[in-house]
Amino acid sequence: MWNECMETIKSRCRADPLYENYVNLSPTQYYYFVTAIYENKIISFGAIEYSPHKWGEKIARVLTRFWIHPDFRSNGLTKWGPNAVRFSPIILKAQLEFLNSQNKIKVAMITREGKYSKSFKEIIKLASSVSVDSFEILENIYNVCGDSNDDSCYQMVALSSIDNEDKWNIFSEAISSGFFKGPN
Repeated sequence: MWNECMETIKSRCRADPLYENYVNLSPTQYYYFVTAIYENKIISFGAIEYSPHKWGEKIARVLTRFWIHPDFRSNGLTKWGPNAVRFSPIILKAQLEFLNSQNKIKVAMITREGKYSKSFKEIIKLASSVSVDSFEILENIYNVCGDSNDDSCYQMVALSSIDNEDKWNIFSEAISSGFFKGPN
């Protein structure tokens, strides 16, 4: 099933600006990986990336590599139409439940490359519908890649607390410790 999904990405998703993020992806690269399956076909997936060397011990990125099968995508805000409303909360809810069970991670982060602020706001609105604490978009863009200074590393960031801890204090601690170079 996974190989068929990768073939779909290679043959039908080349125009996606994030194509390189999906092609030849391996779920084992990630801390946690969720798929949505319909009629024996992967129709959506998303990962959690936990990288203490990039963001500190208490922050993890959710909805990383979030993908929707082309047959289920919407026009307009690309992925973020009616089918994203159906799939992203399923993927994200499973991810947030997993993070909550881990106890060490206190803040969930969603990031977005590029200048897609309108669609990012839609993502965050959907994400906030299933989170304990609403996701809030930071005013500036931040380097989420750690040591790299590639332009694609400077991204929009939204934060949500996993268990009602103060997300702003945790983010400030991460910045004070040298993570999240920025704002750019």
